[in-house]
Amino acid sequence: MGIGMGIPNMIYTAEPFHGLSAEEAQAARLQRDINYYEQAIDRMTLLNMAMWSILKEKLGVTDEELLKRVEEIDLSDGRLDGKVHVQVSTCPQCNRQMSCKHQRCLYCGYTIPAQDPILKVMAGPMLEENEEVKPLQGTWEEATKT
Repeated sequence: MGIGMGIPNMIYTAEPFHGLSAEEAQAARLQRDINYYEQAIDRMTLLNMAMWSILKEKLGVTDEELLKRVEEIDLSDGRLDGKVHVQVSTCPQCNRQMSCKHQRCLYCGYTIPAQDPILKVMAGPMLEENEEVKPLQGTWEEATKT
């Protein structure tokens, strides 16, 4: 699996939680998802720290310039709240509203190519239209090994 944030679709299929009650299986799935997201956040933090150190070394960008840019991006939606708010767009095929962070329309399935490189990374790998969702085999660590 790449740098993307999307939890693999395979984890929502039949899984080896034999002998657990429905509640225990759901708790195990949620814990696995939390672990996955914690690992993804750790990877993104590491990548950001590496990119920032390269920018400082190679281009001489200062901490003040970074903080100013963060504030500019944060204010791009009119609110200084420490969040990135994804805009709404219209699907060119069915004309229904959808989040710009999605590459595929939830209503008609039309695939919209991501324009922003950051959103491309955040979207992570997606199943191709004819690709089959396969059940999780082995442990979570084995299935998510990069």
